[in-house]
Amino acid sequence: IRTLVITSALAKEGVSCTAQALTHRLLLAGHSALLVDMNIFSPSLNSLTEEPTHATQRTAALAQPSMVTTEDTQLILQGVSARNDKALMALLRQPKFFSEQIDQWKESFDYIIIDAPPLFGPESDSVPADHIASLCDACALVVLSCSTPDREIVKAVNKLKAKGATLLGCILNDQYNPPIKDELLREINRLPRFLQPIRRILAKLITNSDFLSIEV
Repeated sequence: IRTLVITSALAKEGVSCTAQALTHRLLLAGHSALLVDMNIFSPSLNSLTEEPTHATQRTAALAQPSMVTTEDTQLILQGVSARNDKALMALLRQPKFFSEQIDQWKESFDYIIIDAPPLFGPESDSVPADHIASLCDACALVVLSCSTPDREIVKAVNKLKAKGATLLGCILNDQYNPPIKDELLREINRLPRFLQPIRRILAKLITNSDFLSIEV
């Protein structure tokens, strides 16, 4: 797999963070990796080089890969951001055109990670994530635990499969999942009052446990 699409059912599930982390990890492993931001409504990359002129943009489907930095971290990566341009989006919706763009990137990079827009939402003017995924080797679906409804996940999986995309699996974003230590302490606090001495002993054991303190 050289071209991987990261997407989600809904917005703000952690797609950009996942794509950035994976691209960074590939670089640390000694590979050349390109991060392509196709989410025109919530771009996550800032170019560190001079923006191309309007005349230059008209002659190219997407800007040339350049050094970029991310919104929330200090990472510096090789990246490309799609412009919010209806003509460009219409062009990239053509399978042959997008495939040729991917082939060009493959000539210079070992891996291409694509940060795609959510499968469901107001991003109707952007290139659909299922369309992008169908043109790449594989895709992965980010799911925000304790937030994304089950029905939306099922709809997302079915939409990707219907388009012929190869879905590797789901990446669970546990941002809102409490650590197991906190969950155990919460359950202990629900014990009846007459078990107060036992509750204190158990709470102390869990709080002081080195094993439960390990960051996963």
